[in-house]
Amino acid sequence: MYRILAVDIGEKRIGIAISDLMQIIAQPLETWKWTGYRPFLDHLKQVVREQDVKILVVGIPYRMRGGNSGKTDEILKLIDRLKKDLDIRIEGQDERLTTVMAERSLREMGREPSRERDKIDQIAAVHILQAWLEKQKPN
Repeated sequence: MYRILAVDIGEKRIGIAISDLMQIIAQPLETWKWTGYRPFLDHLKQVVREQDVKILVVGIPYRMRGGNSGKTDEILKLIDRLKKDLDIRIEGQDERLTTVMAERSLREMGREPSRERDKIDQIAAVHILQAWLEKQKPN
């Protein structure tokens, strides 16, 4: 068995979530501060190695009504770079509304989202990964 990693890539932070070994449940792992592609890639390689990750799921920020935005195109280019630089399977997952769901989750726990930006990014990554895991289940 192996784990699956998911990332929610923002301008300043990247939320990271990881699956359990049975690939059923997504859980928050960390929030990584964006300082450039190379440090991010090096960190991903370390996590992949340490956690025995075989698949990376990257959240893709499509427009609410579908289609690509400038940010969508940036993330798709980043996915192409990661595919060249990482020796694991990389897939995209629609991330629309994951930040809204993450903020709602925090409010339900009695926490203020504006004070928990790092947690929002992690929880958004959890939603991305959980949605991807659900799509993999046979009907």
